[in-house]
Amino acid sequence: MILYHPNFISDEQVLSVLNNLTVVPNDTAVPGGEYHNEWYSHTIVERAELLEGNTDTSILSKELYGKIKSLLDSFCLFNNITYSSITRMCINVTKPSEDKYVAAMHVDHEFPHSLVIFYLNNSDGATVLSGTTEKDEEPEEFMRIPSHKGSILYMSDGGIFHTASPPTQNLRVVCVTTLT
Repeated sequence: MILYHPNFISDEQVLSVLNNLTVVPNDTAVPGGEYHNEWYSHTIVERAELLEGNTDTSILSKELYGKIKSLLDSFCLFNNITYSSITRMCINVTKPSEDKYVAAMHVDHEFPHSLVIFYLNNSDGATVLSGTTEKDEEPEEFMRIPSHKGSILYMSDGGIFHTASPPTQNLRVVCVTTLT
């Protein structure tokens, strides 16, 4: 199941998240790579597969976690979605680029999971979904989800191949959350 809810998050709620993001000092720059443009990732909940069973240190930014979890729980209640744990939460910021290169389709984790993307600003950089979860198939574009501030994308099967197209006009700011 793929759900896209435009304008689910109010401007005030988005601003509350973004204001907290600017004061937290542990942002990690990840320049270039296969994306051909500069992007940054701010980890809120460390990836489960990196923790080696130590969940005591998984939440790195408690204030942001509380704000986003509240939004997540409202969204899940509204859509009758249940989950048992949050196994990753991060805010990705992609800088604009004239390079039209789109990164290879990928899945975020090898274990069964759901994926939620919160769009925190308006941008011309889209989320691109494929129509397959099969590793042996070459994923092709199936659907483009616009980066519209306040919108939420939910994929019940996080094994759907996806990627992001880089913005050309302004930053693309999303919060990616993995559920199990």
